[in-house]
Amino acid sequence: KINMKFDYLDENNNILTTVSVNPITKKIKFKNYVDDPILCVFGVKGEDEVTYDDLMYFFESRSFSKQRKDLPDLLEYMGLKKYDPIAICKFSKGRCAYDSNWIRFR
Repeated sequence: KINMKFDYLDENNNILTTVSVNPITKKIKFKNYVDDPILCVFGVKGEDEVTYDDLMYFFESRSFSKQRKDLPDLLEYMGLKKYDPIAICKFSKGRCAYDSNWIRFR
């Protein structure tokens, strides 16, 4: 599979946004299932406005800070050699302390 696909869900497993990314062309397709932009992966942006940087910002927002003092220990625990927000989200399902939303990779 060339495309990375994932769903962004709420605590009741309702899909908020589905995303498909071609990592070679960096083309992103997505569909929002809710009207509240705060609950959507890319907020109020339309498909023609979203960049790969926006995608990386989303994954970084669902990861721990790369400034953490225990970063080497966390990466080792996850089996990672370097800080990689996508790999971190695959490990943690993008779960955060501040909300109950999560990411399901397909």
